[in-house]
Amino acid sequence: MASDSGPAAEVVIVTGAASALGRRACALAVADPAVARVVGIDRRPIPPLPGVETKRLDLATDDLKPVFEGSTALVHLAQCSGPEPSAEVGDGDLARRVLDAAGDVGVGHAVLLSSATAYGAWANNPVPLTEEAPLRPNPGVAVAAEKAEVERLAAEWRDAHPGATVAVLRPATTVSASGNGWLARALARSSALPVTDEEPPAQFLDLGDLASAVDLARRARLDGPRNVAPDGWISGDTVRALAGGAPRVRLPERLALRIASLRWRWRLASTPPAMLRRWRRWDSGPERDGHQQQRLPRQQHCQHPYQPPADGCDH
Repeated sequence: MASDSGPAAEVVIVTGAASALGRRACALAVADPAVARVVGIDRRPIPPLPGVETKRLDLATDDLKPVFEGSTALVHLAQCSGPEPSAEVGDGDLARRVLDAAGDVGVGHAVLLSSATAYGAWANNPVPLTEEAPLRPNPGVAVAAEKAEVERLAAEWRDAHPGATVAVLRPATTVSASGNGWLARALARSSALPVTDEEPPAQFLDLGDLASAVDLARRARLDGPRNVAPDGWISGDTVRALAGGAPRVRLPERLALRIASLRWRWRLASTPPAMLRRWRRWDSGPERDGHQQQRLPRQQHCQHPYQPPADGCDH
């Protein structure tokens, strides 16, 4: 982490460093000649990461300011989102604490992880969705509401810190050969549901591409929301065919949602029925502005980039 033009000056804090996404983000930051130090934080044990100072902290309860002292950039990847809301702590709570600590020590740039689910799955959503679309999380989808709260806090923080920039990434459903997040797993399980009268298109994003997008947002000091998604999508019928399984009878959406509700009530499904609408009515557009020219190799579209620990909370 040295530069021919002078000493490296950036000190990067990466939360959620024990996750697959966090480890990749740390490695990319270490490889940046402009970065002098990388500090990885997680409440779980962090595997050895060359060039990374690791700190085992709970973002929800521990004093963060001493660890954040001297940092210039924050990459906040820790999250607690899952199919059901947590009674103790949510993504908004974690974002508020890390942003408060970052503001106290003068961090000038932050990258936060949101989700495309924050747009909400609505029948009148345009396809594709762009960053100009309003956030309208569906009632009953706790993860979407939490991500919308994270974005609200990010905007407040930017307003309270003139000169600071905040990139908020809205990735599609993220997949990885080493294991998928709960959202991708829930999408796979949804193949057991009756097929509705119209199968929506789908997008999936490779974990490595999301890590590259996180690193680009940090290095280029992107400001504002950015969709992270492939340029196109695959048809719903193709998704079903790739998932395999026996042919199923198509049902009207209303009836399919009713069956999903009963499965959820009887604990025969691990995903709330409101999430079924998310599969049906959302695709995001590619990144806009000149940074799109630095195109990352992208696959299909996805959201939560890694498999969380058993307690469903990664911080």
